[in-house]
Amino acid sequence: MTTTFISYSRVNSEFALRLATDLKAAGLDVWLDQLDIPTGARWDDEIEKALDKSKTFLIVLTPESIQSQNVKDEVGYAIDAGKLILPVVIKPCNVPFRLRRFQYVDFTNKAYEESLAEIRHLLTNTEFFEKAMADKEDGVNVESTGAKPEPEKPIGEKQPTMQNNKPTGTSCSSKLALPVIIGGIAITCIAIIVTFIGLASLLSANTTPTSLPANPTTNIIEATITTPFTQTPIDTVTPAPQSNAPIPSPTLSAEDQIVQLVDNYYICINSANPSRDSDYEDCWNLLSDRPGEIQSNLNKNDYKVFWKKYKVTYTLYYCSKNPQNYVDAKYYLYDRNDLSKPIGKGDPNYLEYSFAFDESGWRIKRADASIKGIGSYCESQPRIEKLTFTP
Repeated sequence: MTTTFISYSRVNSEFALRLATDLKAAGLDVWLDQLDIPTGARWDDEIEKALDKSKTFLIVLTPESIQSQNVKDEVGYAIDAGKLILPVVIKPCNVPFRLRRFQYVDFTNKAYEESLAEIRHLLTNTEFFEKAMADKEDGVNVESTGAKPEPEKPIGEKQPTMQNNKPTGTSCSSKLALPVIIGGIAITCIAIIVTFIGLASLLSANTTPTSLPANPTTNIIEATITTPFTQTPIDTVTPAPQSNAPIPSPTLSAEDQIVQLVDNYYICINSANPSRDSDYEDCWNLLSDRPGEIQSNLNKNDYKVFWKKYKVTYTLYYCSKNPQNYVDAKYYLYDRNDLSKPIGKGDPNYLEYSFAFDESGWRIKRADASIKGIGSYCESQPRIEKLTFTP
């Protein structure tokens, strides 16, 4: 049985490939479509077979993956089939409802190698998953109590820990279980009522008013209650404040983020499967859908037909033209069926991208094809060179 199936959005292909390669190098049995679908095989059939044979379902969570219909289908299949679920968060995102109850590994606030070691440990100690899922089926709320089932710590290896999924507007935030809060408040009220009844009885039984405590409220404040969980003075029973802190974002400057956006856009196009329209939907969704911006000037079907024919090699240049940020791309088009040389005369093509920022983050606003080269200022800036396939 294949141990781990990796699900991801095409936009995140580079990360998924790196993760799968590193896990395989560590001796773990993982399955990734880019590495394990034989040439000529039907993609849908191979995905279904791999999902069926897998024991653990590792899902790469990003704003792009939670919008991908293919990823949604794979998540639904894995949960319904009772697979062990391991979410891996690499960008802050609004975690889907069905995944919020699972523990996750967070790549956003620690080094890649540290999180990779955490995944390696968990995939070789799957009893952790089995116990956590069994606890949830039995009604044990691991997230609300703060208890985290942990496998035995191997000698000489740092014990990895997993973070609770914490849903907020853009990520996840731990929440105190409402039944515990409500129950605590109810028991507190009962204790106060019982205390008042006791005082009333004392008043009726004692004819000397001066024998009553000078400050009866002190007794109420200092009274204690006993619950199945704890024995705590009433004046210290305070619901824990809820945390709305999002998962920390990667510390990328705006310049790095928009260069990365164009990089992800080309990676998406190069790794898309021409037989699957949904792959190109992922790439399309990186373009701004605001009126008058890039999607408004393109036909989606023509867009898909065009990019099913080509791959690209490219170099990206960051350019600042106050108050705007731009990325210039120098790229070559290759026929997918003949990667031996660029199409046409082999001359480079140029595009200048501008950007819009919305609730999903940066998106490509426009792609200006009128530029004929890279300006000297842009060429002097740091750039990313990518060859996502070997011609």
